[in-house]
Amino acid sequence: MIWLAFGAHLVVSIVFFLAAASKLADLPAFVGNVQEYRILSRSWAKPFAISLPIIELGAATMLVTGFHTGIAAGVIAALLLVFMAAIGVAIRRGYELRCGCLGLLYHTETIGWHTMLRDAVPLILVLVVAAYPEHPTLLSLF
Repeated sequence: MIWLAFGAHLVVSIVFFLAAASKLADLPAFVGNVQEYRILSRSWAKPFAISLPIIELGAATMLVTGFHTGIAAGVIAALLLVFMAAIGVAIRRGYELRCGCLGLLYHTETIGWHTMLRDAVPLILVLVVAAYPEHPTLLSLF
């Protein structure tokens, strides 16, 4: 089970590194994407959109290094639940929006229930990581 946790932490780390990097690569587009959800006010959407990739990058780095793995897993789980809630609200309101989940990598995908299911996969994986915080880390292999 330890190696399953290691694999889960590696996959989640890669996903969140990619998510952060792609959002930072075109931050103005991501800010606009967050504003399109119309959940946060314009005054809150921009600081949220700017801080989100930094938080994702920090949490992914914590997972890779094994530094406070439980906290990192908790942060990532919370982020995924927030993403799923925002997507659910947007679907319920009938918005046809771009996901923004992986920034430039999925910039043309329209949100739907499939997006919620896709977000459930890393959520399950990060719960495995949280259940086994003492698993080997990528850095411990070197």
